[in-house]
Amino acid sequence: MIVTKAALRLLVAIVLLLTLLPTSSGIKAQDDPCLQLVEKIFAQVGQTCTDLKRDSVCYGHVKLSAEAREGVDLSTFTFETAGDMVSLKDLKTLKLGEMNLDNEEWGIAFIRLRANLPDVAAGQFVTMIAFGDTEIWEAADNTGAPMQAFYVRTGVGEKEICGKLPTDGILLQTPAGAGKIALTINEVRLNIGSTILIQAPPSTAYHPSMMRIFTYMGEVEASWMAAGDKKESSTYAKKGQQIIVPLDDKQRPVAPPINQCGTDFMYGISHLNEYATRNGLFPPEVVDPADSTKMSVSYSKSGRTYTFTDKSTIPPEAKVKDRVWEFGDGEKMSGEKVSHTYTYGGTYELIYTIYFESGVTKSMHIPLEVEGPAKPELIPADTPSCEGTIKGTANIRTGPSRDFEAITKFSDGTLVKIIGIVPPGEWYKLVMKELTPAYVSTELVKDVKCPAGFTLPEVK
Repeated sequence: MIVTKAALRLLVAIVLLLTLLPTSSGIKAQDDPCLQLVEKIFAQVGQTCTDLKRDSVCYGHVKLSAEAREGVDLSTFTFETAGDMVSLKDLKTLKLGEMNLDNEEWGIAFIRLRANLPDVAAGQFVTMIAFGDTEIWEAADNTGAPMQAFYVRTGVGEKEICGKLPTDGILLQTPAGAGKIALTINEVRLNIGSTILIQAPPSTAYHPSMMRIFTYMGEVEASWMAAGDKKESSTYAKKGQQIIVPLDDKQRPVAPPINQCGTDFMYGISHLNEYATRNGLFPPEVVDPADSTKMSVSYSKSGRTYTFTDKSTIPPEAKVKDRVWEFGDGEKMSGEKVSHTYTYGGTYELIYTIYFESGVTKSMHIPLEVEGPAKPELIPADTPSCEGTIKGTANIRTGPSRDFEAITKFSDGTLVKIIGIVPPGEWYKLVMKELTPAYVSTELVKDVKCPAGFTLPEVK
């Protein structure tokens, strides 16, 4: 099909017009059949699931099915009608039905998780409302509390039923004052101090499979480490932002999490949150004074030495527990004003976090371009040595800064970091001798002697 320039201009104009039209955010519940159904069903769930215990799930609304683990006594595993409750430790899978406006059906499961909360906090729990075309199953390698690690798939054959009102997914809220709660969902580690919506639809002809994490309140951090990597890839999202994670057909990550900034689901999530709170599924919202904190940092520098000062506006009733500065080079300090000297030049990301006694945390990220010599290159200690195998040996080439560092792991697992100064631009062999686990002697040998034809490896 050939698209003419006139048709293309018309298409662009239509798209622009649609973006300027008012959204449905002004629609009232009494005018919207979707909102009417959601409000009605949440009210019913609030009445039938009020006595739900921690690490349990309640049958909220049709249609809903659950499969028990192997070995569970099926005579005690009843999960067929609204109000039925079972322990999560007995649950294998949970499947919910999509919204049907005509039949007033919408699968709802009400869940309370312990997650990584301590046993002494028995009155606290993570609240999850799973709804619509959603399937949940626990990860096989979960070693913590029930469903501390699980998989979710949503929107299989998803239809546009209610516009910007999400009709499938998991609405999750962490308890106030508990700080960040850790959960692993679809093999992505989440640190959650907020109310979030999670969706994980499969791939279609137009979109690849991905998990989407919408932050309605607070913030969430998502981390994942690919096989073979030594460091996790992380990103975080504050209120009104979302994180996306590409998935394979088994709901496993195939790429690092990415912050996509804005989301158009805030309208819909606000209604779900409102109805959940109004009907007792979520606790009444408590405004923590710390949430009003406005982060601000000033800094000065002298060479590679930086002085950072907290200039944040903090409400007087918000009690600060700690202020932590992570400088991006592996070092960190606490205090309202700190100084740090970077050993090498380069690009760093300063992360400043204020921890409040209420459990709220506030963070800001500041990129820094530090001038100075680059970090010297280092060949790892497992590089073949021209003098055979010597425990704790590393070949190094010094950089223009005349200094170096090497890290060696000994047989007992001890990691030793050596920093020294030598003439620049020459090859050396650093010999680290393990005398006792607590003491290491070092030698710096110049002009390494090698067999004929041996060439020291190039630094990549």
